[in-house]
Amino acid sequence: VCEACGFAFADTAATQADYDRFYEHDSKYADAKTSTGAGVAEWDAGRLRDLAAQIAEFEPRRDARLVDVGCAGGGLLRELISRGFRCSVG
Repeated sequence: VCEACGFAFADTAATQADYDRFYEHDSKYADAKTSTGAGVAEWDAGRLRDLAAQIAEFEPRRDARLVDVGCAGGGLLRELISRGFRCSVG
């Protein structure tokens, strides 16, 4: 844990190849019926719409800097863009 900012991280012995294999074969995002974050399922799309509406109400400036850490399928970013936010997706 960083004493200056409080950010915490965990180092791991996993290699990039381990992560690549995991996300290729075992990712929870692979099954559209159960995954979250892309808005493929209607229940997930509704959840993302509601969250984007709450963010838009809280932050009226459409040029505000927003970050979606761990954005999964990018569904929240798409919803924010649909409300006029300028989001950069890398």
